[in-house]
Amino acid sequence: IDELDELLETGFSGREIETVEKLVTGLDVLENKSDELEIKIRRDLRQLEAELPPVDVMFLYNVIGLIGNLADSAQKVGDHLHIIIAR
Repeated sequence: IDELDELLETGFSGREIETVEKLVTGLDVLENKSDELEIKIRRDLRQLEAELPPVDVMFLYNVIGLIGNLADSAQKVGDHLHIIIAR
C-alpha cells in the first residue's frame, strides 16, 4: 500500500513503477506456488478422507478452495494494477 501511495504521488513514473512491477511479478510467483500447494494439500486430504468425519472433509475442501480463490483474486488485482501502470 505504501508503494502504491508513492506511485500515485510521483504520477506513475520513475523508480516506483519498477518497485510495483517487481511486487506484481512476485505476486504471480506466489499465486503459482499457491496453486501447487493447493494440489498437494488436496491430494494429501484425499488420502486421509476415510479417517476423518465427512463433514470435516467437506469443510476442509471448502477452506482449501476459498484460500485458492483468494490467491486468484490477489493475482487479478496485481494484473489490473499492472495494466493501470502501463497506461
